Amino acid sequence: MKKNILLLLLLTLSIVFESKSQTVITTFPPLTGNNGASGVTFEIVSTTSVFLDSLYYLHTTAANSFVRVFYRPGGVLKPGQVRPIIDTSAAGGWISAGTANFSAAAARQLVPLQKSFNLLLNGGTRYGFFILPVTGSTAYETYVTTTSGDFTSNGVTLRTGVRFGYGGASTTTYPYSPANGDTTLQARQYCGRITFRGAVGTDAGITAITSPTQPILSGSTVNVSAVIYNLAINTINSVTVGYQLNNNTPVTALYTNPLPTGTSGNYTFTTPLVLPPTGNQILKVWTRNPNGLATDNNSANDTLTYIIRYALSAGNYTVGASPAADYPNLTDAFNAVNAGILGNVVFNIETGTYSGNY
Repeated sequence: MKKNILLLLLLTLSIVFESKSQTVITTFPPLTGNNGASGVTFEIVSTTSVFLDSLYYLHTTAANSFVRVFYRPGGVLKPGQVRPIIDTSAAGGWISAGTANFSAAAARQLVPLQKSFNLLLNGGTRYGFFILPVTGSTAYETYVTTTSGDFTSNGVTLRTGVRFGYGGASTTTYPYSPANGDTTLQARQYCGRITFRGAVGTDAGITAITSPTQPILSGSTVNVSAVIYNLAINTINSVTVGYQLNNNTPVTALYTNPLPTGTSGNYTFTTPLVLPPTGNQILKVWTRNPNGLATDNNSANDTLTYIIRYALSAGNYTVGASPAADYPNLTDAFNAVNAGILGNVVFNIETGTYSGNY
């Protein structure tokens, strides 16, 4: 018996982010996540400028989903407000920080949001944050006076509870407006973790590879582009950028557009990349020697690695254990589809046992 699966189009990008050295503030524990509703707010304030790198999240159930993250310079509440209104208009002042996936194998499991935020928080400025899952509920704590509302490390304070922590949302419709985006439950405490680093000295990094993009054809010639980010206080006036495919000869260039703190620039190499006809390829893009320095604040954020998988041509493919099968299992088949497809693809699945999440 065979089963047919028709796949129209599915695109994903495989990028490996290398680790960074950071300072951590955790609220869970000591908080336990004894309550929950759709979203939660909190504030961050720092005595000196820092970069917020990552946020951790607590969901009330096991889930593979994503959240929307918003922030507001000036804090959770505008003057005169008794509860926050998540209004992304110019008047509201809330800014979307984008979406971020999370994967929790169990209820109330603390997990990282799968996004590097690189968000500059200026010293002395309060920043309100709102995290909202697209489905389900955020686990948070009901504030009591015997519980600390502030969590502090290295001059950074994460504020929860009265006038900082609100839970719920009157709607999950996006985008928010003053009429439909208010949170109503107080006082609540964010159960999670933040990681940050001081915005001092000189630090250039690669935050995204913007080309090539899927679907990618085998044997094609493509441009290589990347986003260069200034992750510290000093303006970057020059930085060496480079890329390398597999173990081939590296290609380097000098980027000279000034980058003030917290800003980025997209650079496209003048030398294009010629791809081999078969196989997966490993592309690395990096920065070196910002402002002529041998090293910068954090070499761990200098390099991004992109695994290039070629797009799958339209046609029929067989999944199974027979010698004639194109893919031995569904995992390999879906990995091929995730690289992009060039038309309708049909998988003929041979009789057998296939395990996994698809």
